[in-house]
Amino acid sequence: MSRKEGKLHKNERGRYELDEETEFTCGCGIELKICDTWVKTRIEHDGSDYYAVGLRGMKLEGMTAREPRRSQE
Repeated sequence: MSRKEGKLHKNERGRYELDEETEFTCGCGIELKICDTWVKTRIEHDGSDYYAVGLRGMKLEGMTAREPRRSQE
């Protein structure tokens, strides 16, 4: 099974998604492409918006992201 990849955008529920089927919320693993390198992290919420752990302050909107590799792959 291939992993979905694309640009993150905030949906009508205020959560970040790649498409209507792939939404990221608290605790979700995600890989973000930063300077041509994939960085593994997870999504959390600080009471006002979602952020990537270890990359707080980085704007998620429009970032290239993909689903993390599952352990069976």
